[in-house]
Amino acid sequence: MGIVIYVIATSASGSARAFILVLAATGVLWSFYWGFGLLKRTDEEKELGVPMIIRSGTTPEARDRGGWAGVTAGIVAAPVVLFAQIFVVGAAAALVISLLQKYISIEEFEAVTGKKAPRRRAKPKLWSKPLGK
Repeated sequence: MGIVIYVIATSASGSARAFILVLAATGVLWSFYWGFGLLKRTDEEKELGVPMIIRSGTTPEARDRGGWAGVTAGIVAAPVVLFAQIFVVGAAAALVISLLQKYISIEEFEAVTGKKAPRRRAKPKLWSKPLGK
């Protein structure tokens, strides 16, 4: 959530930024209110020593309707998610391969082996080069 708010705060401007930040803050506050509201216990439950367990507070019928709505949304969203995975599968595979190696980071490699790894330099971007060169 912090990353999303940071991106909004740094990339949006003017009244759009304020509106989106207020909307995001409202969403976060509502989620905490709703989430902790699920932990409420009745006085009888407190006397019995029933622990605070998340309880939906909905009827079985409402849960059934919600379940079928989730199934329908899943059927609609599944092709979209599958298509979106095309754009991240390579990075995910690279992450898995890197996690299977002996050293997970350059810093760890340097600390364990005592060798200094050469630093990589970012390639200059096409638009950062002077025009005509």
